[in-house]
Parts: sequence; C-alpha cells; structure tokens
Amino acid sequence: MRKPLSSSPLIQMSLQQWLQRWGPSPRANGGFTLIELLVVIIIIGILAAIALPSLLAQVAKSRQAEAKSIVGAMNRSQQAYYLEKQTFTAALSALGLGISSNTANYQYLLSVLPGGEATTHRGWSTKSIHRSYAGVAYIDPLSTESKVDTAMCTAENFNYYVGNLPIPDGTFVAPNCPAGFLQE
Repeated sequence: MRKPLSSSPLIQMSLQQWLQRWGPSPRANGGFTLIELLVVIIIIGILAAIALPSLLAQVAKSRQAEAKSIVGAMNRSQQAYYLEKQTFTAALSALGLGISSNTANYQYLLSVLPGGEATTHRGWSTKSIHRSYAGVAYIDPLSTESKVDTAMCTAENFNYYVGNLPIPDGTFVAPNCPAGFLQE
C-alpha cells in the first residue's frame, strides 16, 4: 500500500529547509572572483581596441563632411552671385552664407583667377588627419552664354593642410580641379 502524500519527506520539509538544501550557496552571495573580473575587463579592452580605429575614422569622415558641405555651398553661392552681378567675388562675406572663415577643423578661403573667369573655394584642413577640399566655379568656355559651372574636388592625400602644402587654384578648362585633387 502506498504512503499518503503528506508523509513524503519533500512535502514535510519547510521552506527554509528547502532553500538551505536547494537554494543559492553562501558563496554565490559573495560576488565575483578577481579572475572573473579580470577576464571581463580584458575582453572589454580587446573589443575597444578593435572598435577604436573604426570610430576615429568615422569621426574624421564626419568632420570632412563639414568642409565638403561648406565648399559646395560656396560653389552654389558663387553661381548665384555671378548671375546677379556678372562677376565673381573673393569675399566670403559677400556670398551671404553666414559661415566663419575659420572653424575648429578647417580654414575657408576664396580666390578669383586673373581674368575673372573662375574662382577657387578652399576648405583647407587645419589638421593632417583630414582631407582638404577645393571647389571651382567657372564660366563655361564652350557655352555661348555666360553659364557658370562648378566642380567639387577632394585632395588625393592628406598633404594639404595649414602649415604644409597650400591648395593651388583650379582652372576654368577641364580638368577643373587643382593639381593633387580629384574631381568628385
């Protein structure tokens, strides 16, 4: 004959006894061991070392996007300026962009080529880790009317920065980009 269920040792065991027998051990309340913490820290360090170069490259790209955007705006503003005044300007303030000629990462310059057929807009990097940009707005020599075209140029390497190589002028005949720059 079977014993009644209430006489089973598991049923008769109190909750406190059950927790002592099957619950967490006293060591589990003590936290992590030093070796466990060191392993976690080493793994985090390795992951950070792998991710850091990628992060720095993305930061540099975002700073370069600033210069590319501003030089492009200078190109478009120069087109509008020429349509209104029939001449290019060498003054950044005359373009009405509301930008500073010096930022934390770039210096912005304009120059009108002799003869007034073209103007070069420079986003000159102040640090050797960023590419410089040049824009050229020019009167299309093949057009019968005064059509203003633009070109956006990126430095081939990181040699063009303040204190090193200056950005040369672009041209109004193809290729429009200054020497050492590639047209986008």
